[in-house]
Order: sequence, then C-alpha cells, then structure tokens
Amino acid sequence: MTSTLTRTPDFATLTTPRTEEEWLARARLVRGLLAADAAERDAAGATPYAEVALLKDSGLVTLLGPVEHGGGGQEWPTAYRVIREVAAGDGSIGQLLGYHLLWFWAARLVGTPEQIAQVEAEATRHRWFFGGAVNPRDADVVIRDEGAEVVYTGRKSFSDR
Repeated sequence: MTSTLTRTPDFATLTTPRTEEEWLARARLVRGLLAADAAERDAAGATPYAEVALLKDSGLVTLLGPVEHGGGGQEWPTAYRVIREVAAGDGSIGQLLGYHLLWFWAARLVGTPEQIAQVEAEATRHRWFFGGAVNPRDADVVIRDEGAEVVYTGRKSFSDR
C-alpha cells in the first residue's frame, strides 16, 4: 500500500501558525492527509512512523512550546481542539498527539523552573515526539531501595481487586 502521507506538503515553506485559527487550519490539513487512507493503515497495523513524522513536520508537536523556540505558545483549550481535528482524520493518531502533548507538558508537574525551561526549549526546537500512555486500571509499580538493589514490584490492578 502506498500511503498518501508520502505526498504531504513541504511544511518548511509554510509559515508557522501563530493564532488559534491558524493552528486549527494546520490541524485540518493534517486531518485531511490522515483521513485519505486511515482505514487501510489501521488494517495494516504498522508502526506509525510516517504519521509521527507528519505530526513533527507539520509543527503540531510544538503547539504548546515556547514561541521564542519556534513553538505555538498555545494553551490547552487550543490543544484540545487541535487533537480533535487530527482525531477526526485518524483517531489513533489523534490519540498519539494527545499523549505527546500531555508528556510534553508533564515537565511542568515535576520539574524545577530551570528543568521545565530546558525541556520545553529543546523539545520545541528539535520537534521531539514524546510517546507513552498510561492506564489507571494497570497495576502500580512500587520501587524499593534495598541497599545494593532496587526492587520493582507491582500492586494488584483495579480489575484484580
């Protein structure tokens, strides 16, 4: 199968969106590209390398990033709208974008101001893609320092209780 993603616009020639409406227009462009063969790609079950490259090339991964580093400087309400637009073309890729933005923003939950600034600057400048998902029904991992060893164990999941 030849993906329509091989025929994407040269995003480098397009100006970086600055307003919410410009970001939504970019998301609609990506939605259209994804929708063209979403069912076929889903049936193939392949790793979405081209789709992640599209999110990076289009700049959507920088939506929450600092403007001074090439990001969108947008807030979560805009991010939610952008995620919904992308998901309208391909639900799985919309979910990946949503998790990326969550993990991009997670430095704000646990980092020092210096760490937050560095992570956001580097991730935006280099268009990093953060992957990962959590499921609140999964068992928690418990980590214990036992001197010469660090021991990882799991608790029962919600479904096991």
